[in-house]
Amino acid sequence: MAPPKQPQTQLRSAGGIQYELTRKRVKNLNIRVRDDGTVAVSIPMRTSLEVADRFVAQRADWVRAARQRQLQRTRRQESAPLPD
Repeated sequence: MAPPKQPQTQLRSAGGIQYELTRKRVKNLNIRVRDDGTVAVSIPMRTSLEVADRFVAQRADWVRAARQRQLQRTRRQESAPLPD
């Protein structure tokens, strides 16, 4: 029996957003902004790269806003006083 396939990951850019693309056994295209501000996109195995790029480009404004929110959260956590 063959070992399970690892998801294939590659770095791409679309709409001024650099992102990490992973092909997985998922049904929908998913986009996430991680805690460190990097963007991860997962797509179904048979979805083309052009569709993934278009998906990210269409949501570029949302990604920028999500990155800004994450940056503000990080700043608040860093400036919060530590409990005694």
